[in-house]
Amino acid sequence: MRKRMNSTGGHGVGVVCRTVCVLALFAGTVTWADVHWDGLYHNNTNLSAEAEQVPVVLTAGVTNRFLEVDYANNRVNLYFLMDHPAADGSVSCRARFHTTSEGEEFEGASWQTNAVLTDAAPFHGTPVTGSYTVEVWKVTWQPPNGFTGTVYYAPQILEVSGTDIQSLVRDSSAGSGGEWGDNSSFWQTNAQHIAGGDPSGADYSFAWTNSLPLEYDWFYFNDPGVASPASEMIPGLGGTNFFEYSYDPDVPSYIYFLTPQGGLTSARSRLWFANDGAPGEVLADAEWFTNVELGPGLKVHELPTTGSVTVDVWRTPFYAPNGWGDGDAALYHATELTVPKNGKTWMTPSLTNAAAEANVTNALGQLFTTAWPGGGREWISSPTGAMDRAENIEMDWAYHNNTSFDAQLEAIPGQGAVHFVAVDHANSNTTFYLLLNNPGIAKVPGESAKLKTRVYNSHTSSDIWLDMSWAANASPTADAPFHGLPVSGSKWLDVWKAVWTHPTNAVGESVTNQFDVYYTFELKTLAGSLEYETDVVYLTKGVGTGDGWSTNNYTESPQFFGPGFHDEIFQYSHQWRDEGDDDGDGMPNWWEAAYLGGATNGLPGGNDDMDELTNLEEWTADTLPNDSNSVYMALITDVSLSNGVFSVQVGPGTSTQREYDLLWKTNLLDTAWTPVGFDAPGAYDGGILTLGVGSSFSQLFLKSEVKLP
Repeated sequence: MRKRMNSTGGHGVGVVCRTVCVLALFAGTVTWADVHWDGLYHNNTNLSAEAEQVPVVLTAGVTNRFLEVDYANNRVNLYFLMDHPAADGSVSCRARFHTTSEGEEFEGASWQTNAVLTDAAPFHGTPVTGSYTVEVWKVTWQPPNGFTGTVYYAPQILEVSGTDIQSLVRDSSAGSGGEWGDNSSFWQTNAQHIAGGDPSGADYSFAWTNSLPLEYDWFYFNDPGVASPASEMIPGLGGTNFFEYSYDPDVPSYIYFLTPQGGLTSARSRLWFANDGAPGEVLADAEWFTNVELGPGLKVHELPTTGSVTVDVWRTPFYAPNGWGDGDAALYHATELTVPKNGKTWMTPSLTNAAAEANVTNALGQLFTTAWPGGGREWISSPTGAMDRAENIEMDWAYHNNTSFDAQLEAIPGQGAVHFVAVDHANSNTTFYLLLNNPGIAKVPGESAKLKTRVYNSHTSSDIWLDMSWAANASPTADAPFHGLPVSGSKWLDVWKAVWTHPTNAVGESVTNQFDVYYTFELKTLAGSLEYETDVVYLTKGVGTGDGWSTNNYTESPQFFGPGFHDEIFQYSHQWRDEGDDDGDGMPNWWEAAYLGGATNGLPGGNDDMDELTNLEEWTADTLPNDSNSVYMALITDVSLSNGVFSVQVGPGTSTQREYDLLWKTNLLDTAWTPVGFDAPGAYDGGILTLGVGSSFSQLFLKSEVKLP
């Protein structure tokens, strides 16, 4: 049965306007023969790749060569030209490099620009007439730290899946077979050779003879044999130590270190906190802080001995885990330095055990290794009095459900008839909703939220963690508060949700028999990429025993927060609702029992909440029969015309669990109404639903309709 409610309005509107968009996707396999490689060009061996110019200006005032060996910046740039490789975008570009010490590696290519070649200024004979456009691509490769020797390379086009590869090579003498060719039909002079796959022995090559040493001498953190980093002061910074621990959770802690001025591209610290609940090893990016000029009156371990030198001061900000300084704890770390001349190296207080690693000592007593130093990490004993960072989670606006109410019946503010727990047996899932502060739960600047719902069910005796996602916004006001808040003005809140899929039986059917479901919500903040199990609170149904419990500031039905999952968690009984209608009044048993005092207690024509809707109309509209503020008046509240289309607004008081339509006729004396056929669900927030109707009549009367799906 479809029970309908409707109301009428008049306007000059007409036919329904609908647009259908179809997106066709095609998939196929790119083979060696499919790729357009005729336009490929890097360098013919009759010429020098380091001397031959790229036939287009990439940077004003700079002449680029097809091969650029850049010792000063410890890198190699190579360029190549190509025709459009494939119209469907199913190929990519890269270069293959091979060294005797490091073996084979690949670097991706990036498009730089297009070069327009003309018959007036052709490139290797192309074009013969008119003009032709080719793409210019670039690959940058960084030699291994300390490497000296021959580098073999080949520009490549490959299918995205990597199964079909064409390499540009210096000659074809090393190979044979059907997957060797050239592009002489494209380039009239100095043709290139093409090889299928990754050829061996036909690659281009160049010699890398870098002998520039890395300037280690002014890299410095702390010599643990002299002083603790928490007590050794950085020269010229007015009492700042190499390690500064912050007891204020709004302010990060810092590890400072010195570097040669301008000698560092980037750096990061690898941190490991030795205490229970810490995340293990994490990486934290460093930042340039300031400069310090060292000289006769300002030295580091008696350096410099003469003259002066300016050094950069870098620092790594981080947030220590909750309670890290309480008791026996330690921080281990090493700093990874990226230096233009020699790539990456690690700064550490002691040599590593690996004999093959290159360990270097500078004049300031610091040690360096090209590999992660493992046990050769700095140890910093923890300070005391660390603050409980869980206190800095915004709990005041968090709300799920107070046990004075049934979570399956308590409506979320501004969301129509959406309840805090929505059990959907038809789709075999349950959705848990949570109200939170907007713009977020983190009180500490720069931190973000991580939200999870933990669910345990007695049917399978297991629990799972569910990620939460943003669902909507709610905006209670002083005139329409939610459990007493806000006391003045209005407050913008976020509605978050987690969807739990019901367990299944042996044949894969969703279990609908009664069993208990226990759940809670975890609120956690993240300091950048750092995540600690101690920076967390759980929303619960009541206050437990012990420390760490708190409440929010709702004046009615406050919520409770605790430090653990198994203390005072929420619970509901999972069972199929009685969809029957024993008294045949059009209202199901479960709905009458929930809102009208019993499965057969409600009268269809009754009006228990004294609003303008009968009980049966409340069921049809998915509003509450015992709440006069929960009402759908079936009104067309506004009609506006734009570009020949009327926007008709229906509501408020709509529901996503009901369908809405417009019915029309051109003469009120006609008895029949014609449905437009929208059958659209209501607005998610329970507000106004807008429906668009095209106009072709001089006079038209409309009414809205709500019905069960």
